[in-house]
Amino acid sequence: MLCVFKISLLTTGLQHYQDKWHIGVGSLRKLSQRKDSVIKRVIEKRKEEIEQHHLLHGLGKWHNARGKDYPSIDEVLTFNA
Repeated sequence: MLCVFKISLLTTGLQHYQDKWHIGVGSLRKLSQRKDSVIKRVIEKRKEEIEQHHLLHGLGKWHNARGKDYPSIDEVLTFNA
């Protein structure tokens, strides 16, 4: 699933903490429009890479819960399969 790589790559180039994205089921579902079972397999397969991304940027699992005033990930990033 390329959107894992895309989130990681785009977040790395961002300087503001609030512009970074936690890679999880919700964000991957919005970007990929895949079912949770597929997303969970990808997360498990790329677990180390995703954990490194979160550690590098200091992102907790609630980081993307920004409230209704912020755009959702699919409004900020686009992913064309």
